[in-house]
Amino acid sequence: MSIEDYLATAPEHERPVAEVLIAHAAALDEAVVEPVSVGLILKRRSTFAMARTMTRWVSLGVSLPRVVSDPEPDRKVQQLSTSYHHVWNVRTVDDLLPLLELIDEAYEADG
Repeated sequence: MSIEDYLATAPEHERPVAEVLIAHAAALDEAVVEPVSVGLILKRRSTFAMARTMTRWVSLGVSLPRVVSDPEPDRKVQQLSTSYHHVWNVRTVDDLLPLLELIDEAYEADG
């Protein structure tokens, strides 16, 4: 599915968050945004972040080479091989903005 098709069916709470996430990823040279039925996958060599549509928020998962405690993840951090998977519940663009730096870090770590 195309990004336009994905956004056309996105719930009202997700659209602004998804638009900022897509625009941010577009500024990362080798990043690809792949819309799927459950959300958006951000890839470089592999998946470094994923935004999943939930009933009242967007669940943003980010894989990083370290554990992050600020901002505190909404779920327990899971170690996956040499990276740590963090999840935040993003309800608004204001919730997303402090996480963009971590998305950049995940993108660089995936290079």
